[in-house]
Amino acid sequence: MLLAAAMVACAKWAYQFGQRPYLPDPKASDLPMGTIDAAVLSLLGLLVAFVFSNAYSRYEIRRQLVVDEVNAIDTAYVCIDLLPAALTCT
Repeated sequence: MLLAAAMVACAKWAYQFGQRPYLPDPKASDLPMGTIDAAVLSLLGLLVAFVFSNAYSRYEIRRQLVVDEVNAIDTAYVCIDLLPAALTCT
């Protein structure tokens, strides 16, 4: 309940914050925004690279487990063919 109330309060604050008029700061042109943008975007790219790397490694592990299971099933099937008919399960 507390989480829902906090979410509603944050949404209301964000709405009011977005409705206020934009007043440009005359000193803002002196800030090196290109450098800040580049740093933020490079960190975002690094984060995306780590996420895709983790997803790819999980995919490869899952694929290898499927291949191992198929090989085990195939080996069991070949071994069953080698048993005489009297020893097989009915």
